[in-house]
Amino acid sequence: MKEAIQAFTNYAFDILKGKRIEIRIDEDNIKSRQAAERSGYTLEAILKANQIKTNGSAQNTCIYSRLSAENFVVACGSAKGAEKRY
Repeated sequence: MKEAIQAFTNYAFDILKGKRIEIRIDEDNIKSRQAAERSGYTLEAILKANQIKTNGSAQNTCIYSRLSAENFVVACGSAKGAEKRY
């Protein structure tokens, strides 16, 4: 799973020139959540009861994100004299 996430991430940033990637994962899917975290994604939010599962129970959804290296440096202010890009 981690290899697939890394390949997708590289494609999105390097080929598509994306600035931010978001992954949404069922809160109960621990292995996928761990793979996202091992791939450098950060948990931003948990949407409570935002979907209904096939068995009728409510599902919570975790939102993970990752910024491109270029945007991460600017957003964190760690580059001297860096211009803000939006």
